[in-house]
Amino acid sequence: MDQDTQSTDSEDDGYRCMELPTLVKQLQVILDQYPDDGQILKELIQNAEDAGAEVVDILYDGRTIQPDIDAKELKQNAFLKSLQAPALCVYNDALFTKKDWTGVSMLYTSLKDEPQKIGQFGLGFKSVFHITDYPCIISGDQILFINPEQVAHKVCFSKKLRNLSDRVKSILTLVLCGTFGFSDKSLTDGYNGTLFWFPLRIQASNLSGNLYTKEKVMDLFQAFKSEAPVTLLFLNSIHKVQLFQTHAATDEKIRAFCVQLSNSCLTSVKHQRRDFASKVQLIDLELMSPSMENRLHVVIETEDLINSKNISQAWIINNVYKIRDMSHNFSSLCKEMSRFPYVGVAVPVGQQCEGHVFCFLPLPLQSHSPTGLQVHVNGFFALSQNRRHVKWPTADQMQNQSHTDKAIEWNKCLVSEVLPMAYCNILNELIQHSQQEQNPDDQIKQVYSLVPKQENVCVHWKPMVDEVLRELQNIPFLFTENSGGCWITVQCAILLDSNMATDVKEVIKKIFLWCNEDIVDLPGDVLALLESTMHTSITMVSTEQVCSLLKSNDCYIKQLSLLQKRILLRYIISGGHLDFLPGLNLLPTMDGCFTEIGKEDVYVWQDVKASECLLPGLEASLVDIEASPELGHILQSEENRDLFNVGLITRDIFPKLLQRCISQHFIANNPKYLHEPVDDCWLRGVWTYIDNNYSYDQLGQTFGTLPLIPDLEEQGKTRLHDLQKPLIVEMVDGVNSLSRHMVDCLRRLSIVVLKHITEITPNGIVGVIIQYPTHAGVLKVLDVVAEDDNIQEKISQFNTQATHEERESFTHFWGEATTCFTKSVHILRSLQMFMATDGSPKCLEDVDTLAPVVEPPFPIPSPEVYLVSTSRAVRSLALSLGASQKELDAAVILTLQHMIEGKHMAKADKDSLKLMEFLILSCSYLLEHDIVAKLARGVKFLASQNGSTYFKACQLFDPTSSLLTQLFQEEDKFPPLKTCQNQSAEGRPNTVGVTRGRRCDICRTFDNGKPHSEFEYFQ
Repeated sequence: MDQDTQSTDSEDDGYRCMELPTLVKQLQVILDQYPDDGQILKELIQNAEDAGAEVVDILYDGRTIQPDIDAKELKQNAFLKSLQAPALCVYNDALFTKKDWTGVSMLYTSLKDEPQKIGQFGLGFKSVFHITDYPCIISGDQILFINPEQVAHKVCFSKKLRNLSDRVKSILTLVLCGTFGFSDKSLTDGYNGTLFWFPLRIQASNLSGNLYTKEKVMDLFQAFKSEAPVTLLFLNSIHKVQLFQTHAATDEKIRAFCVQLSNSCLTSVKHQRRDFASKVQLIDLELMSPSMENRLHVVIETEDLINSKNISQAWIINNVYKIRDMSHNFSSLCKEMSRFPYVGVAVPVGQQCEGHVFCFLPLPLQSHSPTGLQVHVNGFFALSQNRRHVKWPTADQMQNQSHTDKAIEWNKCLVSEVLPMAYCNILNELIQHSQQEQNPDDQIKQVYSLVPKQENVCVHWKPMVDEVLRELQNIPFLFTENSGGCWITVQCAILLDSNMATDVKEVIKKIFLWCNEDIVDLPGDVLALLESTMHTSITMVSTEQVCSLLKSNDCYIKQLSLLQKRILLRYIISGGHLDFLPGLNLLPTMDGCFTEIGKEDVYVWQDVKASECLLPGLEASLVDIEASPELGHILQSEENRDLFNVGLITRDIFPKLLQRCISQHFIANNPKYLHEPVDDCWLRGVWTYIDNNYSYDQLGQTFGTLPLIPDLEEQGKTRLHDLQKPLIVEMVDGVNSLSRHMVDCLRRLSIVVLKHITEITPNGIVGVIIQYPTHAGVLKVLDVVAEDDNIQEKISQFNTQATHEERESFTHFWGEATTCFTKSVHILRSLQMFMATDGSPKCLEDVDTLAPVVEPPFPIPSPEVYLVSTSRAVRSLALSLGASQKELDAAVILTLQHMIEGKHMAKADKDSLKLMEFLILSCSYLLEHDIVAKLARGVKFLASQNGSTYFKACQLFDPTSSLLTQLFQEEDKFPPLKTCQNQSAEGRPNTVGVTRGRRCDICRTFDNGKPHSEFEYFQ
């Protein structure tokens, strides 16, 4: 080995220093760890918080300031590079301590050994080198310039303000005068606060090529604005942060944005913060003090003056410093790491919140909540080197259970042992606040949103969930509207099924509240959580419970609307417990009301469509299926109808209900006319139903007493007639109509004669219920009348009121009939429709004998009354009804006998003469009848000449005989001469007289009953 080699080897032996990178290199490494984003401003705010500042102001000074400094001067005073603009200026109202001045000058080291301090000047502050190469700090009476490009012992230049050279003072005044209260006086008396001045890097340097423009500063501002509403939540001293920028034209400083605690809460919050901080500082190192809690109600206001947008949000914050009841591991970590077991939780009142993580200031925002909770969580978490993330085990560490990092263990203990307490406290606090605000809906919903769900919570935060859920069993976190609105525990609550429709829930809630029951309506996810974790402690609403309450408190009858009752009925039916329903006033009826289930006299239609408007007035007794289709479905079962005591409207039931309906709308024994609601539409519907469900031959028996037959009267009104009444139509196509007199006759017998068949009336009942205007049809209605109990009254009405024309029309109608009479025979025989020989109307019950049929007619009144039989139709009718025909000879004999016996008094002599003329002239063949001839000889019908008396024919002589006149000259033995001489032109005498013969042969005419051939007969 040569000498050079040996010499080199010997130089490697022994001790030597580790090569260290330059300050610039080290800062570059730090900048790589601290990204260039809004975290820069938060680091500065954090340092102000640690210093006890209350106000932080941040200014973008866009002025271009380049002091006239030559190269020689700059070389001698390199720190003057800090005094230029544009720059970012940050002010806070605290003053640096000696430790602060030392700490800010250190790298990778911090003198913040107080546990309650947040940051470390060693690293976080160095992120400002993203912006500048030459930061400057003024606090109190001292100024510090930092220039990392200088050699190590010249990097930091610190001096009292009053000791600065006039040259430096002039430049400092040029740059900072008027900025956040800095003035010439500050150079002598000191500055009241702390001012950071960061001239922007406008050209690349050895430290960084990251140039900072106004746009980048505005990005920093915007990043801060996005987090500003929550920035002050967990800070102990700062209550206001403002952003400023210089006006482009005037260089005037303009306030652009402000976030602050509202004046309404500022004094109270400051006091509570100081009090809590002082108590924390008094805790002994052995951690034997009790746990502490700090509850804050704050209002944070944000004011965006550029966009004229102001927002005010109330927050509830709970901070917990836990001492007792900690695990052994946690207690050990507290001592070893000198950290506070401190966690805070914050929620915005009445607003949903995507929970974020704070270490007094918010950690950088992520695309989603890092916790999965609905609260912001703050704590003394062990963070990553760049203070951007909470330290958690890696996936490999979790899988292998190999993580032993104390920082990670510390974070896990905070989450599992301290966070549940703070979380439950915030729940209680939010509940109390809700009560004070009269429990608005948004705050109730917020409480429920805070109930943690394992599936929503991120993996590292899950350990707190089970502990919170266990504690929830003792927290009244369920809201009930009962007792005016209050919060109750799970054990006291009756929970609504989250699957219930909203309208059902509202009805069920009303019922439970009326009965002073603690009913609770939970969101579905919360209910599912309770069912899975506290299933033994919860009570769910059941249909049995609901029905029991309804039966114990009937206020629902009046309090629930019709729609709500339908909803309630549907709910109970859906539960399947139909046996709970009887006794409840939940049966919908067609009058739009509800009646008691199980009540008598309630019916349901078999066919809903057929039911419409058929039974107006009975709606209260008819189940409204359309109001509850579910009810209609279950009532299809006979078993369920029996359970509900609901009758099915069948063929047998409908007529009874229709009778009840009609009796409500029509006055008994009065004419019945269609009117609302029993109108044309109603009647048409009834007949449609009847037509579909009944045969026509059943109608009389089934609906006989019901007025269902329409008759359109001349006044335009429609009158209704009972089906059981004798009904006939006056006119119908294809059939001869009834005459007017015939119609009147029928009506006198109380037969209903319809003018015509209306379009409402089914054609099928014509000929069955309503008879055609034929002989057979009239006979059918008479048969109906014949069975009437008041038949005699109707017959009497006809007999006393019918006109002659009506009687004549009636007999003529029936005389033409070929129909055999049955039941109506008695009526027809009782009707005085026949004219008698005495000129009066008679019935067959009074006179059942027809007058003899003779031409010419019988000349005188018969001693007996007969029915006039000149009409063949009348004779035919009378004979068909059982009358007999009087023979002419019998009538003559009876008349002659009455004349001889002197019983025929009225106009006896003249009648005798007329009769004798009738016999001799018209019916001489009767004189061949021995009895007739014998009786005729005994009739005195001829008057003597002096008219003093009447004689039999055999008692007088022919006055034309001269012999006889001379023989009986003085005796009254002759009839008047005209009696023998007067005769008509046709050879038939108009008066009694002898027309032939020369002597009186009257005696011989009737001698032995045989007239002489020369004597003329009488007409």
